[in-house]
Amino acid sequence: MASYIGLDIGTMAVRAAEVTWHGDAPQLEHFGQVALPYGAVRNGEIADVGAVGEAIQRLWSQTGFRSKKVVVGMANQRVFVRQAELPAMSEEEIRNALAFEAQEFIPIPIDDVEMDFRVIESVTGPDGEPKVRILLAAAQKDMVHNLVSAAELAGLRVLKVDLIPFALVRALSGISLQLGGGDSHAEAIVSIGAGITNVVVHEQGVPRFVRILSMGGGTVTEAIAEQLEVDMDTAEELKRYSYMRPSDPRSAKVAEIVAAQVRPLLQEIQGSLHFYSSQADAAPLARVLVAGGGSLTPGLFDQLVAQSEAPVHPALLLGSIHLGRTGLSEQDLTRSEPVMAAPLGLALAPLDGASISLLPAHFAHRPNVMASALVGGVLVLIVLVAVFADWHSKGPTLTKLRNETAQAQQQAAHYKSLIPGASALNQLTQQNQAEVATVKGVLAGDVDWVTLLGEIAQAMPADTWVTSIQLSASAATATTAPTTATTAASSTSRSSPSGSSTSGSTTSPSASSIIGKASFSVEGVNFTSAAEWMEDFSTSNFPALDGMWLAAITESTVPDQWSPNSGSSSGGSSTGGSVPSTAPSGITGAAAGASSPTGFGASAPNPDPSAQLCIIPGHCTFSFTATASITGAAASQRVNCYATAAGFAASNCPTQDVTGAGS
Repeated sequence: MASYIGLDIGTMAVRAAEVTWHGDAPQLEHFGQVALPYGAVRNGEIADVGAVGEAIQRLWSQTGFRSKKVVVGMANQRVFVRQAELPAMSEEEIRNALAFEAQEFIPIPIDDVEMDFRVIESVTGPDGEPKVRILLAAAQKDMVHNLVSAAELAGLRVLKVDLIPFALVRALSGISLQLGGGDSHAEAIVSIGAGITNVVVHEQGVPRFVRILSMGGGTVTEAIAEQLEVDMDTAEELKRYSYMRPSDPRSAKVAEIVAAQVRPLLQEIQGSLHFYSSQADAAPLARVLVAGGGSLTPGLFDQLVAQSEAPVHPALLLGSIHLGRTGLSEQDLTRSEPVMAAPLGLALAPLDGASISLLPAHFAHRPNVMASALVGGVLVLIVLVAVFADWHSKGPTLTKLRNETAQAQQQAAHYKSLIPGASALNQLTQQNQAEVATVKGVLAGDVDWVTLLGEIAQAMPADTWVTSIQLSASAATATTAPTTATTAASSTSRSSPSGSSTSGSTTSPSASSIIGKASFSVEGVNFTSAAEWMEDFSTSNFPALDGMWLAAITESTVPDQWSPNSGSSSGGSSTGGSVPSTAPSGITGAAAGASSPTGFGASAPNPDPSAQLCIIPGHCTFSFTATASITGAAASQRVNCYATAAGFAASNCPTQDVTGAGS
């Protein structure tokens, strides 16, 4: 007995029902559903084909469906259903005519949609001309392709792509006979899902009005999750059960959110039904059947009953079908009943000769994969037999080829005997590379002393004199200095009256390639000389030296005719005081030390700025010791010569002591 499977891909789950036909009613053989990752389907469209395909695979393995041929349903805002009247003609002629006339009914380019139709009835036009009334369905191609691709990814073969509103009519129209109602009355089916709500009105199983709303029970869940800052699973549980927990402090807030979100959904449903009823040829509504998981939202069904002009009933379809060995308990079946209508109606589509299918032609005509594999295997076997027969008939030729192969192997053995010589050459090459590396290491600290001394002499401030200089190269392999940048001395005390010096503390030099060290003993006029020295030999102005810093500063006075304190002739260190009226001519105003850089001197006991610094050359001494690191910028270029010629023509390179020191 043939069985058929309907696959409904919803917003929160994928569901499938397998049915067979028994007598006057279908029999449900299997039903199952598997949850989808949140966001895999949005607004009725597949956003993640891989996730949906994986969920369908799990559904098939858990439920035990016997077939992999399915009818898939779809419903969203990019699905269009329209009624149209055309001159009376055959279905083939209608199909050809729609290629030119359908654009009048579809709001997007015809080339971008999959389209099908069904003839509803024959009517007579105003002028007495016979006409046909059709129901035209269309959906955008990319959306349909994603739907079919997800099913095929799970190993299924899609027979048809149907619309969920039509499947609902197919599954629930039988309930009309149980509830009663005249033939001239219509019935509305409202299926509220998580993200999509379908409103369809039919007369004796013929759809007359379809509207698809992009809202549902999931809209309520998302609002709860957002406003209460909880995850979707928690929000769904609060939506369903919070009214049963009045002691929960969140219950009142949840009820408020549910009411606010249900209100616009009910308005859209009632507006759709009123629009249908306002049509001139609309039949009166006998009842409204409510299905879908979203219909279980607390308070929604009761409000729909209160607002509807027609009687409202839950869509209880289990009473209108036979039940096979589904493997589900009575409780499981009852719990699943609200979401069964869509997959059950899809499974009945192959038995409905008037059903619509939006399956693209290239999918419909795709060959059976297993049959193709079997035919391919037979063809491969035939080819192998032919190859064996051909080989048997060409034995002499193969013998000749075998002999030629033996000769080639002999030549290969000869060339292999030459490999030791090549190995010796390879050893020489490796030895040369090692020598090059050694020379590079030795010359890594090779300093061009003559050039460096000349550059230092030109960079010195005009008011400084170098009394001694010590330059030395580091080990042959260059080192890397610490990464902390050099700064000026952070705390340097002014010398005591005896002329003793006090050194400041510094941080380490900046990171660079260090190949040597430089030390300077310098005399100058005053602190300004030291500041200019530090500026002229900063790394940015003098890249050959890095991390210049002052190790010590000394300032003292020498005997003279006058004293800054008393104006008398006295020796010793300057201790402060103002410049007297008998001071030598040309000395006026504040001393230069009054604006010395911060960190090069501390305040003297007397705050008078005129005694802060030595201002008369020859009447005082000012000296400091500076050290710095020699960087790779001072290195010579001999390393390039030796590294290129190492082991071959090193005698052509210029000679120089590469490890000595200059002073």
